[in-house]
Amino acid sequence: MGRSIDRGSGVLSECDVTRRVAHGVGGAAASSTAVSQVHPIRVSPHRGVISISAYAYRDCDIGPYNEVSISVPFTLDRSVSWFAALGGRGVGEPQTFILHLPVTTEIARDAGVEFAGYPKFLAEIAFEKISDWLTCRLSDEGRYILNLSGRRVDLRPAPRARTHVFTERNGRLLRSEAITSERDTGTSRRRRDARRELGDHPIAEELRALRLGRAIAVGIAPSHQVILTPVLEGLAV
Repeated sequence: MGRSIDRGSGVLSECDVTRRVAHGVGGAAASSTAVSQVHPIRVSPHRGVISISAYAYRDCDIGPYNEVSISVPFTLDRSVSWFAALGGRGVGEPQTFILHLPVTTEIARDAGVEFAGYPKFLAEIAFEKISDWLTCRLSDEGRYILNLSGRRVDLRPAPRARTHVFTERNGRLLRSEAITSERDTGTSRRRRDARRELGDHPIAEELRALRLGRAIAVGIAPSHQVILTPVLEGLAV
């Protein structure tokens, strides 16, 4: 059985270009994720993509909670460029490797760790609406990790979509699926519509070491539903 989730207001997603190949981006992805089959999508031979998303779960089998996902879009066993990925050439359905997944409740943390080895930990995640901006602030025991903001943009109906979500546990690459539907989304590729600040937490330093460049896209989805499946496949690393 999958889990049916209504992701409430306050959903931000930012794709960022790194200025060097690191942390699951390009050649260093394998060393950062310890999974050689993971080939992060690149925008150039030395630039890759990392995704930072923030969610407010309003209605869920395990109760409401907030979550931030830091992940790497990738392909299995072979490399594909970002431009090919945007055009849907040679990549199939989206695949992402989860690096960090902080949440705000113990049950969300424990269920995720047991469910599929998700790298979850308890954190403080707060959303705020200021004028036409939606902001998410992430902290861990008072230590500031990051602040992610997106300007409100026009919304359009989005089709049903499937994303393959990967984690690594006990020497195996685990695959689940997230199926999204009933959603309106807005996306902007204008640099001025996205803001990001990093704090002094080790995860912030990890991101800072990537020399993150400009955001190549920011998306907002005020409401949509997700079914998250159990682990469907385990691949030897």
